[in-house]
Amino acid sequence: MRADCQVRCQGIYLSRIVNIILRRSLQATISTMGLDQKEEYMKIMTSWKREALEEVALNSLREGLPVEIVVKITGLTVERVQQLQAELQSGN
Repeated sequence: MRADCQVRCQGIYLSRIVNIILRRSLQATISTMGLDQKEEYMKIMTSWKREALEEVALNSLREGLPVEIVVKITGLTVERVQQLQAELQSGN
């Protein structure tokens, strides 16, 4: 059991290191961009973030979590989470 915990902890630690490296790399890249490139980049990142949050919401709804909890977890609006729930129920 202890060895398993060590492996998980090492994985979490490595994941955090990778995230820090990626963040710093992105910050360095962004600092070299012009204003138009930065705006386009931010649009793409915002879109990816929204898609990821909606995927978390869908998975949470599939697991039976209440809409109110999904809203708290994701930060999406109640209306958007209800729309996603309706899409799940209709089979889309």
